[in-house]
Amino acid sequence: MQISLKALEGLEQRAKTALAKAKKVKEEAGQAVETVVGSVETFGTAFSLGVINGRWGNPELLGVPVDLGMGLAAHAAAFLLDDGSSHLHRMGDGALSSYFSALGVGVGRKMLEEVTKNAQKLAAAAAAP
Repeated sequence: MQISLKALEGLEQRAKTALAKAKKVKEEAGQAVETVVGSVETFGTAFSLGVINGRWGNPELLGVPVDLGMGLAAHAAAFLLDDGSSHLHRMGDGALSSYFSALGVGVGRKMLEEVTKNAQKLAAAAAAP
C-alpha cells in the first residue's frame, strides 16, 4: 500500500486540527471548573456564615460582626498574598454577601414595620367618627 506525500500532509493537518480543538476544549473545561469552584467558595462561605449567625445570634468579634470581619480580613489577606489570593477574595465576597444580605433583611423589616404602623394609623383615623 502506497501513501502519497499529499495524503500524509492531509493526515498531519487533520491531526494538528484535532489536537488544537482538544486543547481548546480542555482550556474551556478548565475555565468552567474554575467558575464552579469560585461560585462554591463564594456561596459556601455565605451559607456557612448564615448558619453561624442563625445558630449563635449574629456573633461579634471585637465589636465587629463575624461575617463583616471575615470578609474584610479575607480581602486584606488576599491583597497581601500572591498565591491563592483569588480563593481568599471569593471567600471574602461570600462573607461580605452574608453581612450585607442580613443587613438588607433588617432594613427591609424596619421598612415593613413603618409601612404597617402607618397603615394602621390611617385605618384607625378612617374608622374614627
